[in-house]
Amino acid sequence: MEGQGVSAPVRFSRQAKIIILAVGLALTIWLLARVGRILGPFVWAAITAYVLSPIVDWLEARLRLRRIWIVTLLYLVGLAAVAWALTALVPLLIAQAKGLAAATPQILTNLMDRLAFVNETLLAQQIQVYGLTIDPQVLVNEIMRNLQNLVTYVTSHAIPAVFNVIEGVGQAVLFLIATFYLLRAWPNLAAFLPRLVPRAQRSEFLSLAGAIDRVMGAYIRGQLLLILVMAAAHFVTLSILQVQYALIVALISGVLEVVPFFGPLMAGGVAVSIALFQPNTPFGWSNLTLALVVVVSYTVLRQIEDQLVVPNLVGPIVDLHPLLVLFALFAGGQLAGFTGLVVAVPTAAALKIVVLYLYGKIWDEQPAAEPAPATRPSPATDSHATPGEQP
Repeated sequence: MEGQGVSAPVRFSRQAKIIILAVGLALTIWLLARVGRILGPFVWAAITAYVLSPIVDWLEARLRLRRIWIVTLLYLVGLAAVAWALTALVPLLIAQAKGLAAATPQILTNLMDRLAFVNETLLAQQIQVYGLTIDPQVLVNEIMRNLQNLVTYVTSHAIPAVFNVIEGVGQAVLFLIATFYLLRAWPNLAAFLPRLVPRAQRSEFLSLAGAIDRVMGAYIRGQLLLILVMAAAHFVTLSILQVQYALIVALISGVLEVVPFFGPLMAGGVAVSIALFQPNTPFGWSNLTLALVVVVSYTVLRQIEDQLVVPNLVGPIVDLHPLLVLFALFAGGQLAGFTGLVVAVPTAAALKIVVLYLYGKIWDEQPAAEPAPATRPSPATDSHATPGEQP
């Protein structure tokens, strides 16, 4: 019969391939933009699977069990820990959060009164700086106006805010399901992704991906451990000093570790403000004495963190200028909220690796086989929140 036989395979021209890739990329970006509201659980599931996958690999090699059983075991342990937290920690955390939210307007009002006192007693004279005259009255009035706006916001918005419980529970369940499947399939995903690259360029792609993986893995895992260690250290210290809302303040201090430069200052400011105005103080101290001791404790813990915890727990720092770190954090927060803050710095570090790689290709320069680990900057410009590759 005519027409039968082996037909030649369809081959796309170079222009057709470029058009298909461009259209596919545009459709993917459009789809992600349209479904942005539901991406959160999947993004956090991917981050969690990425962080826990080495642990699952290690357990799989040691216990010689199928991966699905290892993941199930981790889930059972995690659910047991969550159940313990729900019965032991969460009620205390909720009570302290409610107490702190209720006390915030009064604390801010007291701060404004203190600023007014400073204004009347210490800031009556104008200040000369490099030939410029600065009126402290203007500065204090501006600070007090902002604090008044903050009090109004906290009173009218933050305290009576009602969260959508059903949506939160649904997202939590979706996160758990997505994490389970990603952890189970992670080795297959890691083996499949290189196949998307032509065989001739696969080795070079794997080298580039390995450098990115070392940066992102070291940063995210190191930051999570750092948050836990510092939150625990602050909780013990604040509990000994009998500072009110010690648990919630310690958690805030731990989470703010992801924000370099300003994070520790904001965390210390919260603790000091509470110590200044809490009704009861320990050891017969005045509120001012307690606040000064809190300042000293935060300073000491920061030094211990910089000298001992960060070098041994987190490792060398990502080789990024502090201004780039700040820009990445603010850009990440603007684009994706808290999730953006978490992934901003490692993403910036990964982009730097890609940019340097592309720069070498454009100018036909051979890239270095392995980027040299950066030395730790001086304390004046250091941000412990930018760990990078392991040596």
